[in-house]
Amino acid sequence: MEKKRLWRRYFIGLFFCFALFLMGHQTEAKQNITVVIDPGHGGSGVDNEAELGAIYHDKYEKEMTLEIAKAMKEELEQYSNLTVVLTREEDRGISLEERAQIAAQVGGDILISLHLNASLGHEMYGAEIWTSAFGEYYAAGRGLGETFLKELTELGLADRSIKTKLSREGNDYYGIIRHGVSLGIPTIIVEHGHMDSKDWEYMDSQEKLRELGKRDANAVAKYYGLKKNVYKAKVEPTVIVETPLEPVLPDTTDPDKVELILLDYDRTTGIAHFELSAVEEESKLMYYAISTDAGKEWGELTLWPKDTGTVSIEMDLGKDFDKEVVAKVYNNYEGNTESNPLKISPYLEEEVKEEEKTADPVSEDSILPLEEKETVERIEESLPILDAPVFEEFPIPKGNPIEEKKTIETKAELPEESTSREEVYLLLGAVTAGILVTGILIVMLLWSRTIVKRKKRERQRRIRMGMETFEYKVGRRT
Repeated sequence: MEKKRLWRRYFIGLFFCFALFLMGHQTEAKQNITVVIDPGHGGSGVDNEAELGAIYHDKYEKEMTLEIAKAMKEELEQYSNLTVVLTREEDRGISLEERAQIAAQVGGDILISLHLNASLGHEMYGAEIWTSAFGEYYAAGRGLGETFLKELTELGLADRSIKTKLSREGNDYYGIIRHGVSLGIPTIIVEHGHMDSKDWEYMDSQEKLRELGKRDANAVAKYYGLKKNVYKAKVEPTVIVETPLEPVLPDTTDPDKVELILLDYDRTTGIAHFELSAVEEESKLMYYAISTDAGKEWGELTLWPKDTGTVSIEMDLGKDFDKEVVAKVYNNYEGNTESNPLKISPYLEEEVKEEEKTADPVSEDSILPLEEKETVERIEESLPILDAPVFEEFPIPKGNPIEEKKTIETKAELPEESTSREEVYLLLGAVTAGILVTGILIVMLLWSRTIVKRKKRERQRRIRMGMETFEYKVGRRT
């Protein structure tokens, strides 16, 4: 009876655990989705300059993100099954924690924080998505981020990938993501592009900012499989990403095995062709740049081609170029590695040709060492004058279908009297080896005889000692 109860409890517990597993991992379908849009930054910036965001071209990031957010909200409201909420609708300061709390209060299913980017060197460009590094929040953020990047790259922005970043304590680095996840809301940051680089052309007017907002709305609609003015009985994500068991760590390494090779350099036109290769195992190769003054100044970043480890480069160095060329390769986390430097001289080819002209003509005699040359001369002097031709014709055996005769080259034999130096050395070596072997055998024979004699003496000594001992014992008994 007790055993039956134990088994019953076991199966009930197993069923309960399995149900919890399904609840934690299944993609929940709903009739309505609440999308919370967070325009990044906001506020006067008097006490906190971060409220202003990036400032370029006399434009504030806080104002631009609000314009994008409003356009995104207007576009999303044309879809059924969606409720859209902004964390702020005007220029006001609000903490990251408060933004996440607003999303939780309205029952937000996703929290999307909109931003514009900038880099220290003002050379980076492209759009990127940041998401949580942990479990289902990473899976949801990555799936949503894929639809955003697809929309933004179709617009023309470069794809800088979906990334994670951790603090020293091992938590999500960005506060809005950390606070959103703590309240159970999948949260992403959308960096639309860089205000301080060539991405500015995608955001330099109100119309272009609104276009970014519409692209963001399209991404959300595609993620949930929605169409305008069409109601769905159930709404669920269309992009499913497997939930990772471990945190998805960021790439903290630099590209490896960066090598620059000069293929050719035409000094008449100044055109040079290079091959640049690199390896990136943790993330992906993103850009490369070339310096023509040994790394003092760098050219513009060029996108690294997708799914390849090698790039072909053509450059106009000019006819009088006489400096070092070096390359730098970046991954999508902005880690970078410089290549080997290449010294290029426009006069190199001309100098080589001039050396070839002034060099003494090389004959076969000058190639041979002196000793071998003397040996060849002695052999040639000892050769007889042959009357017979060096080439003789032999008829092909009967029955062969080929009727032509085959010319076979026969070698003139050297006279027996002439013995080459190599044969003498070979003979001397054989004699020396024979003497050494004979000597070793004699030494071994003498040594063995010595051992036999020594053993014989030892045996006789033991016998004598044994007899003396025997006599001594007998004498004592008597």
